[in-house]
Amino acid sequence: MLVVQTSLEPKFSMSFAAINRTEVSFATETIEACELTCAVTIENLPSRHYCLLRPTVIEVERENLGYIVSHPETGVFAHDKNLTAALDKFHAAFIEEYEFLKDNVNQLSPSLKHDLEVFENLISSR
Repeated sequence: MLVVQTSLEPKFSMSFAAINRTEVSFATETIEACELTCAVTIENLPSRHYCLLRPTVIEVERENLGYIVSHPETGVFAHDKNLTAALDKFHAAFIEEYEFLKDNVNQLSPSLKHDLEVFENLISSR
């Protein structure tokens, strides 16, 4: 289940549909070179090795050059002209960042150790 909150000016129309577990599709009729931002709650990751411990909110922003998908708590983000590709890149970056922090735990600064704690409250091995 995906929950969407949007902040759109009245001139924009948007529809939202879930394709698979976390893939989303936006059909926009009148974008007119504007920005479109929404918060999307995802319940799982498309990964055989990791799953979310709880639903988490990501932000999807539509800009002139494509889509930016980001996670406010971790700072992980990805960009692509295509929304599905941006989501795929985001999922890969999210897992890659977690694995990097986990693999280098003994060498992390206090700030990065905090980032790892944030990930450990969000994600676990299957």
